[in-house]
Amino acid sequence: MKDRVKTGISSLDKMLGGGLYSGSACMIKGAPGTGKTTLGLQFLAHGIEHGEAGLYVTFEEFSGSLYRDAQSIGIDLDKYEKSGKLKMIFTTPEVFLSMMRKPGGEFDEAILKFGVKRAVVDAFNHIEVMSEEPKRMRSLAYLMVNGFRRHQVTSLLLQEDRLFLGDVGGLEFGLPYIVETIIQLKYVELESRVRKALLVMKHRASKHSNEIVEYTITDKGYQIGGQYKADHVITGSAVPRPAVEGLVNSLSGVVPSLYISIRLIEDTLTRMGQSFPEEHYDTEEDFFAAIEKGEAGISKLESRPIPRAEDIYATEQCPFRATVSELYDRNPASFTALTNTYKKKYPGRAIVHPFCVCHQGVRESILGKTYINGKPIHTETLVCKSQILGNISYGTKALKSNGVTKKEAEDLLGMNACLYKLLIDKEQGKAKAKELTPPVPRGIL
Repeated sequence: MKDRVKTGISSLDKMLGGGLYSGSACMIKGAPGTGKTTLGLQFLAHGIEHGEAGLYVTFEEFSGSLYRDAQSIGIDLDKYEKSGKLKMIFTTPEVFLSMMRKPGGEFDEAILKFGVKRAVVDAFNHIEVMSEEPKRMRSLAYLMVNGFRRHQVTSLLLQEDRLFLGDVGGLEFGLPYIVETIIQLKYVELESRVRKALLVMKHRASKHSNEIVEYTITDKGYQIGGQYKADHVITGSAVPRPAVEGLVNSLSGVVPSLYISIRLIEDTLTRMGQSFPEEHYDTEEDFFAAIEKGEAGISKLESRPIPRAEDIYATEQCPFRATVSELYDRNPASFTALTNTYKKKYPGRAIVHPFCVCHQGVRESILGKTYINGKPIHTETLVCKSQILGNISYGTKALKSNGVTKKEAEDLLGMNACLYKLLIDKEQGKAKAKELTPPVPRGIL
């Protein structure tokens, strides 16, 4: 299986490291309307135009809509059929699998007669109706996949997700182990719009992209764009990535000196924080709604706050993580020494790397100019942790003023990067210890 088979979508072929392996099986997963059939049609059409006959198997009744949909992206199925380059089979799973069981039977005859090199099965879910027993379904799936492999036919198996936003984990009856490649198509909710995302979940024995990219379907078929500039895309509800991440990554390589690099980033972000205008919200709900849409000033710095206890929130990932990794790898000793310098300069602050002071300062600056019901938001950092450096640092002053122990703070932090007090429309005061029992995770606001 050394030869690569092009899908007909150049950007997807690049994501696949050159294409699919010849004779392999690829599952295309997605909810209705995500474009599984379109991808399958482009795959077949590209092969036909390059001398590789195709087979399209559908377990739906004959429908003119399939021919119409193909025509809408410039593919003439009727022409391909009449020229003997495409075999269309409209049947049931029972009949098709029966055909595949018979060596030299109707299935083998069709493959050899037409010289089929590519096949699409739409949709693979239909074999579920043949048995409710997982082992039986897995056996039927193997029968179908191996029938194509026996003839060195590269196959796309279309699998319909039960959930509208897609079910990344919903691969039935062991199919991840049967196929060589899995491509997931998803709907994504972002900035009050429904978009589409594509990712290669598996591509056995080959390097492949791990990016989650946006795509659209035009009158020419698939148009794949760039990587999503957002987090939580795979869940279906994406969060715009803070603008600061790209800024610090670009600034970190401006000058060779570690100290100057960090000061440049710090000064730039401090000015950015000071330049933010005042924000006024009538209610706490309005404030978090603005964060949800990426419109609040704090959204430019970090991801949405994760509730951990009353008035205590966490940041999932440090916005400086990529820059920390780059600068630490460049000179670990200097980076550590500079961190210690900052810790001495700002005793009692949660400083796990030099950017912590900048991060906390800019957060305080932005939220200090954010008013809810006429009152500014107050924030104090309780603890920071760097997964890259393997270090944790406590804001001892903030812990003491809020009556929080290091153990309580670390438990609340969990796997997140930063834990902070966020007083919204309240007077600053000491938190009660009983309020700090780690809650049952409620997800992200």
